[in-house]
Amino acid sequence: MNRFPLLNSKLQAVLLVIAGALLLQPAAAQQAAPNNSPGMSPLQKSFMQKRNELQQLQSQLGEIQKKTMKKHPDLQKRQSDFRDLMISKMKEKGHDPDKDIGHLKSLQAKLQNKDIKPDQRKALIKDFRQTNMTLRMEQQKALQDGDVQKARQSLSNDILSAMRDEDPRTDKLLEKVKETRQSLMQMQRRAAAQAQGKQSPKTPGGF
Repeated sequence: MNRFPLLNSKLQAVLLVIAGALLLQPAAAQQAAPNNSPGMSPLQKSFMQKRNELQQLQSQLGEIQKKTMKKHPDLQKRQSDFRDLMISKMKEKGHDPDKDIGHLKSLQAKLQNKDIKPDQRKALIKDFRQTNMTLRMEQQKALQDGDVQKARQSLSNDILSAMRDEDPRTDKLLEKVKETRQSLMQMQRRAAAQAQGKQSPKTPGGF
């Protein structure tokens, strides 16, 4: 979910806190989608388990980030400035992220309704994912801007340094995130190879 050029893997993980200031994480959509089902293959089940592990690691990093930011008003201000810079650059390129963010918030609120019909929930999840994907694509375009890259690099470095001071587990968690992502990529490649090797795949879904 994160391809940030010019940054190493640790800084990519730290950008979770920066991106979170601009983009909504699809938590509601993920919660609404089943993590397991009788029709899943062993590889799909392993993928889901590994993905859950990644989400737990990211959650732990998120808690460290949250504690760190609370203790550093200067970083909070720079994060806010970075968010404003990103939004400004996206608008310069003809895309209004505020509209998408508002729509995502509305969809997320609707997905919290436990009484919603299955077909309606499915449609909402699809809308959520498509809108979120569009917003992320526009974010990636803005991230190519020189001013954005410079501000992002500086802020990421300082957040990472502050996180290390806050919690010595930071580097270990970041390394686990990297390893887990690599495992997920390997599973995706295996799934693609299996799909190509079958003329009529019997396993529904995919990655």
